[in-house]
Amino acid sequence: MTVAIVVGRNGIDTLLVASQVILSIILPFIIFPLVYLTSSSRIMRVPKTDLDCPSNNSPDPLESSTSPAIVPAETGPEVPQARDFVDFSNGKVMISVGCLIWIITVTANTYVLVELAIGG
Repeated sequence: MTVAIVVGRNGIDTLLVASQVILSIILPFIIFPLVYLTSSSRIMRVPKTDLDCPSNNSPDPLESSTSPAIVPAETGPEVPQARDFVDFSNGKVMISVGCLIWIITVTANTYVLVELAIGG
């Protein structure tokens, strides 16, 4: 609103174009890590929990008596137990769509920068 009051309609148009240019430059740097991280099954997995069926009748599943006992330090190191995980990573189709969007964005930005450098 300050821009509209100070410089009028032309200032709003200039501000809108400038914000779109900044967004188009930043967008590839946001898309790539987003596609990479959401495609990684190592990052996008969580351990399975059995919150649906607690062994006692307590309303809060975190207060159930099925939690593992704490092993005293003198009994030795804790042995890691194998866990099942739920994988929320992207499938091949979504990875392809994300990569295609990234390639289109980078290509469009490169085209605009080359055209600007040439003077066309």
